[in-house]
Amino acid sequence: MTDAGEQEKHERERRAQFDPTKWSRDVRRISLEDVDGLGIDGANRLYWNGKRVITSQRLDLTWSQFLVALAVAIFTAIAAAATAVQAVIAYEDWACRVKPTQPGCPPVSLRVAFSNFTALTSEQN
Repeated sequence: MTDAGEQEKHERERRAQFDPTKWSRDVRRISLEDVDGLGIDGANRLYWNGKRVITSQRLDLTWSQFLVALAVAIFTAIAAAATAVQAVIAYEDWACRVKPTQPGCPPVSLRVAFSNFTALTSEQN
């Protein structure tokens, strides 16, 4: 295909994407005269006749969707807090095993007794 043929094919495909017959009845194509009303500022924000065009969209949730999202957020926060507590306890256990004489660790005799008790109960099961 020649360059002109490819350009024509590309133009047909582009026009097929913008099918005005599928638009709402109150929407019309912009004419060349209408283009004069468009403008942009230094931050590339779009303006129509000097008024800024809002191009963002809000997320609107139904009440049930909001309640589900709130429940998920609360349970996620609870899980994060539980994970942090578990990490602190695991660290303290590990630290007492590495250096049993540091402050905050139970006496060695208590730990040995607890270890023996745990071993005995696990053998019985």
